[in-house]
Amino acid sequence: MSTVISELVAEGVVTEVGALRSDGGRPRQLLRIAPDHAYVVGVDVGEHSVRATLHDLSMKVLAAADVPLPDGPVVADVVRAIRTLTSVTMSDAAVPSGSVLGVGIGVPGIVTHEPEPFVHSQVIGWDGVPLRRLLDLGLPVAVGNGTRAMGQAELWFGAGRGARNVVFAKLDYGVSASSAADRGSERLPTLRTCEWGHTSVSVDGPRCRCGTHGCLETYVGADAIARRYARARGKRIRGGSRKAIATLVSEAPEDPTAAGLIEEMAGYLGVGIANLVNLFQPDRVVLGGWVGLELGPALLPELRRVLASRTLRQPLARTELRLAELRTHAETTGAATLQVERFLALGARPVPG
Repeated sequence: MSTVISELVAEGVVTEVGALRSDGGRPRQLLRIAPDHAYVVGVDVGEHSVRATLHDLSMKVLAAADVPLPDGPVVADVVRAIRTLTSVTMSDAAVPSGSVLGVGIGVPGIVTHEPEPFVHSQVIGWDGVPLRRLLDLGLPVAVGNGTRAMGQAELWFGAGRGARNVVFAKLDYGVSASSAADRGSERLPTLRTCEWGHTSVSVDGPRCRCGTHGCLETYVGADAIARRYARARGKRIRGGSRKAIATLVSEAPEDPTAAGLIEEMAGYLGVGIANLVNLFQPDRVVLGGWVGLELGPALLPELRRVLASRTLRQPLARTELRLAELRTHAETTGAATLQVERFLALGARPVPG
């Protein structure tokens, strides 16, 4: 152990930050990762914008930027945005490219990795997009599911810490989930994603953009909530889905119509979460995504009531329901950890590729 630590100190990966007195023998040295040894960029590809953050190895955010996607996630626009944001964040933080371990990218949809990362997202029209090849950044690029990235950030730094088995439910324009299961021999649980938003909660429900009917997303996705609220009000809500949801939350405490809509959403979301609990039997369910965080405080009491009536008693008794703790940069921080994982797996020696 002493030899390994000495090598890491010599390489500048680890630094000594003091010592503890010992009751016998040599004093114990306190160590930490050297934050400025290297840097990572995390990118979150959303349906209406692309966001990026640059981090040191302590995962402190040193720079952040975003680019809107006025025409939606068109592949060429997304590629251009990622290139721009990578350059902008490095420039803003005055970090040379030679000090950057790589770029981690979270995307909506399924990512396959043979023989290279391909992104499959039926709802945004991506079918086998070779994102890493198209970017040609001159830096190592890791591509993963965005909900998995959010879950990994919460697992390392937020509401997932300390849980052996945890499910992360993300409510955004899309709806999805990832689960982390403790395998016993691994230092951290393994995260897996699922297209939870496209599981059916109603046989004859609204048509979903995936092509089927009654998907959970058609009830608790951002645009679906905004449409239901507009219909209830008999008018279009100016400012898009974000404004509509913020208005809904502000009106709910004193307005029966808004309160009724939140209760209805809690019913559908509760059924969806009950399915996750019965399937995965987690210790903890973490509700995140900007919609989940906006609505969460209003939803939680009703969600707990729905879960009590829709979930098997034994798994529910051991399941804790929480809101995500990381807010502004959860997805980009999680994406950045994809490169930190790679760095650690390579023995803390960055290599091209």
